[in-house]
Amino acid sequence: MAAKLLVIAGPNRGATYFLEEGETSFGRGAEAQIVLGSSQVSKKHFSLVSQNRKLEFKDLGSSNGSFVNGVLIKKKLLKNGDRISAGPFVLEVVMPEAPAPAFTSPTAGYDSHVAAPTIDPGQFKLEDEAPKSLIGKYKKKFDDVFLPVLYDFYERQEFMSLLAVMFAVYSVINLGFSVYPVLQRSREEVLRQAEHQARYISNQVAYLNRQAILEGKEAALITEFAESEVNVKEVVVANLEGRIMAPGSRLNESYNNPYFVKYKNDLQRSQALWGKTKAVRVSDREEVYVFTPIMVLSKTKGINVPAAVATVIYSTATIALDSGTIMSVYLEALFWSGFLGVIFLYLLYHVTHRPIEKLTDDMDKVLKGEGDSVEKKYKNEIIDKLVDTVNSALSRIPRDGNSGQDDGNAGGDTERLIIDNMMQTVEFLSQNSKHPMMLLDTENRVKMVSETFEELTGIRGAVGEVIDSVSRDESFPAIVKELIGKSQEAGNSGASEPYDFNAGTHNIRCLMLAGMPGRAEAYLFLFEKEE
Repeated sequence: MAAKLLVIAGPNRGATYFLEEGETSFGRGAEAQIVLGSSQVSKKHFSLVSQNRKLEFKDLGSSNGSFVNGVLIKKKLLKNGDRISAGPFVLEVVMPEAPAPAFTSPTAGYDSHVAAPTIDPGQFKLEDEAPKSLIGKYKKKFDDVFLPVLYDFYERQEFMSLLAVMFAVYSVINLGFSVYPVLQRSREEVLRQAEHQARYISNQVAYLNRQAILEGKEAALITEFAESEVNVKEVVVANLEGRIMAPGSRLNESYNNPYFVKYKNDLQRSQALWGKTKAVRVSDREEVYVFTPIMVLSKTKGINVPAAVATVIYSTATIALDSGTIMSVYLEALFWSGFLGVIFLYLLYHVTHRPIEKLTDDMDKVLKGEGDSVEKKYKNEIIDKLVDTVNSALSRIPRDGNSGQDDGNAGGDTERLIIDNMMQTVEFLSQNSKHPMMLLDTENRVKMVSETFEELTGIRGAVGEVIDSVSRDESFPAIVKELIGKSQEAGNSGASEPYDFNAGTHNIRCLMLAGMPGRAEAYLFLFEKEE
């Protein structure tokens, strides 16, 4: 299947041109193989050479120049999705997919004396090879999944709204990953200190009651000093059968605390736990359980054996951060992040827009004859490419000093060249502007519209038609004509009026475009949504 060009903007929008193998020329002259009917297109504007599944672009010395993806180009190897701009036409390249090679037996279907066909691997080489590094693979995955969503949101929302949403998402996620670990570390530190204190109390209970248990004097067991300690929830001395020996108020009761029962069973099974204190942190209940075996001398075995267990339950509820405190910490951090974020977004917004504002001001000075070219002042690679394109277009506009070289052609080729270059610049701006734009000629015929204009007004396929015949609302052509009259009197300052669309109130700005001083050639309309 051959490559083809799809007209996505211009008089023949929607048309498709199929390219044969070899060279195909484009222009407005009869000698061009594909005719693009517009005075802004040269007789032979550019050509495309299709060979071996490759498509090469060549500019044929056009007066207005040829643009590929918005960049002035003389010669370039094209790929699928590239866009060619020539005058009012924008054509998108559609390349066919390479067919999968069929692998068959070298001798199947062939004479034994005929060599089997071979395939050149370079013929099917992919332009974008898959990244080999792990970081490269994750970056490609991120670009393929998240960037299309981000670009789609950018097409629907203002730039400032996009920045605000991105920063809000970043702030919430960042707080989660920064504040939460600090709070968790604080909670762990509280539990550690509580465990240390509970161990000390449990060891004291075991030490002070050891002699009384050895002598069998349960009435002499004491736990009051430990129960009076701050944050101590419970102190119990129980034997290995689970009978409470102290405090006296619970004497002979069964102690069925699940943590005690588990420790008691482990203590009876493993001699390695004898004489060792064990602590259990229960984070969800904000408590620490500490168990210390009370060792006494066994007359039968001749060694110290556990006779009872001193249990201390230490609560951290009063010293740990509660949910209300944690929420207040989050809200305070969120407030300061939002406050600093507003300042950051303000600075970022102006830093981003300043190069565009400078470009607009310099273009205006050059068009008025107050400068020679647009200056590259800011270090921005994308803006630098745009400046190169604009300077290339501006350089082809004759200066006032050359107006007297050929007075006989002042109203002919020279003026036509000025108008063509002006229209080329307007077309480029309309494709890259976030605001809807429309261009009318002196007979109120639509010369060009942006895609955002079609979405705003619902007027589609209007190029070449009178605005009155394609508008759905009679009031819209009326305000357009009113603005045209005002712009003729206002000059370079233009005219503006508010107008209500379904998407909201927009301020319509109209500027008269003049090829030669005092002679209107077209009217540019810019639609700005009111806040």
